[in-house]
Formats: sequence, C-alpha cells, structure tokens
Amino acid sequence: MSPRDNDVWTSYIRSLLSSTQVLSTIYSPFEPTVSRIIRVIQSIVFFFMFSTCAQHWRILWNAMRSIDPEEDHIHVKLMKLYPEVPKWWYWRILVLFFLMVVI
Repeated sequence: MSPRDNDVWTSYIRSLLSSTQVLSTIYSPFEPTVSRIIRVIQSIVFFFMFSTCAQHWRILWNAMRSIDPEEDHIHVKLMKLYPEVPKWWYWRILVLFFLMVVI
C-alpha cells in the first residue's frame, strides 16, 4: 500500500465524519421536540392497548383458549398436498448463509 492510498482513505474517512457532523448539527435543535413527540405517541399507543386489554380481557382470554392447534384450517389442508421438506435441506441453507455472513 502506497502513501498515496493512505491519503485517499484518510480523506474519505474525513468526508464521512464531516457529513455525520453536518447531520448532527442540522438535527440537533429538533432533537428535544422529536423525542417528546415519540414519547407522546408511545404513551397514547400504550394507553389504548392497555385499556383495550383491561376492558375486554374475558373476551380475549376465551378467544385464546378456544384456539385449537389441531384444527385443520384451509391453509393446512392445502399445504398437506405438498411433500414435507427434509430437515437436511434447512441445515444446508443455514450453513450456507452462515458461511456467507462469516466470509
């Protein structure tokens, strides 16, 4: 690696740092407002989810208990037409993608 290559990389890294600094200076005045808006939206969503669960807990509980995992719905009936995929196929894909990530 020549010294010239090192200068190119140094200038490239400096340009990245400067763009990050520019973005942080542009958005820093809005940061408190944005975080407040996010907290308000988060509180509203939590309130509605909690109040719905608190008011309708019996209906939700009975609906969850009535789900029968052995019941064949239309998707299960259609999927039974196809042969089962062997386990070695999943392992082969897992190893392949693991190697792609590592290498």
